[in-house]
Amino acid sequence: PNPLTNVPGVPQGTLLRFFSPTSFNGASLLDALPIIRGNLTAQRGNPNNTDFSVTNIEADKQGSVVDTHMPNTSSIDFSLGVQRQVARDFAITADFADRQFAHIGGPQIVDLNHFSSARGPVLPICLTEAERNDPKALCSLGPINLTTGIGSGNYRGFLLRAEKRFSNGWQLLGSYAYSNSKGNGFGVGFNNDDPLSNFGPLNTDYRHILSGSGLVQLPWQFELGIFTTYVSRPPFSVFLNGLDFNGDGTLGDLLPGTTVNEFNRGMGKADLQRLVNSFNKTYAGKTDFHGTPIPLVTLPAHFEFGDPLVTQDLRLSRNFPLGERTHLTLISEVFNLFNIANLSGRSGNLLSRSFGQPKSRVTQVFGSGGPRALQLAARIIF
Repeated sequence: PNPLTNVPGVPQGTLLRFFSPTSFNGASLLDALPIIRGNLTAQRGNPNNTDFSVTNIEADKQGSVVDTHMPNTSSIDFSLGVQRQVARDFAITADFADRQFAHIGGPQIVDLNHFSSARGPVLPICLTEAERNDPKALCSLGPINLTTGIGSGNYRGFLLRAEKRFSNGWQLLGSYAYSNSKGNGFGVGFNNDDPLSNFGPLNTDYRHILSGSGLVQLPWQFELGIFTTYVSRPPFSVFLNGLDFNGDGTLGDLLPGTTVNEFNRGMGKADLQRLVNSFNKTYAGKTDFHGTPIPLVTLPAHFEFGDPLVTQDLRLSRNFPLGERTHLTLISEVFNLFNIANLSGRSGNLLSRSFGQPKSRVTQVFGSGGPRALQLAARIIF
């Protein structure tokens, strides 16, 4: 609660949680912090605070709890594979995997008190000093967050491999994976009134992964290794930061008409333009459940829903015999040979100028597709 008495429009006792601008500014906060710290220190240092029949939530009127019946995350897995040798040293393998996950959760994912809901909290706000100081008063001053495992998920993947085993001085491996990963992410698009409604593609849902590698022995004891990989675009959510369209108290709701991570998974740019036009006609110029003005949305001329990852890596080595049992190998490696940008960091916030714009490149961990990098090494075997 605001401990100050001199802030116009923000009386003493008003909760310091604002959904629209007020006269409580940064200077007010600096004045209030010493008082707030003093009150907390006095409570913590109270020598009479030894009654463990009173919980922190009863005393603080807010806090967090853990589900006493929360099981560990678990999964049921099924896999099936076949392999066929179609020629000498050449085989084709096909594998299918299905995994069903249960009890997915996280720390403090649900506010049981619905404190920021437009319909008001479950426990009414403590209005008087007496209520705030009475552990048995059924009122609240903030959210009561629950750590639980109520989510579920599933993964289905198909892997096809073609492998030419090493013989006659060369080998080759090519693989393609198609997968589908869905579940409760509890991130963007979370609805505190319906916590399981955000079921959809997870951020780790990479539908297509294609990779190839090969090794060939060259004259004069040189060896050349090649590795290339392609990972398709991840799913993408479009939201409006700071706005609450359903009144559940969580801000940054999805664009009306969309679900979590639906773009690149059935929806494209034409769908976004259609939904933005509908949004501007239906919502723009009004206010959300907390009275925050809803602005018009203007899409940038160029934007993308994420980027694929493409990289090619080479390794050239030469072996030098130094004796009957000793060998020296000199190695040179280059990662992301063609220095493909592999952009990342595109924002899904429609109210940001950076919507759909890259902010960075994939970071360089050797072989990850980051900026081109060269590595030299020497290895002695004895």
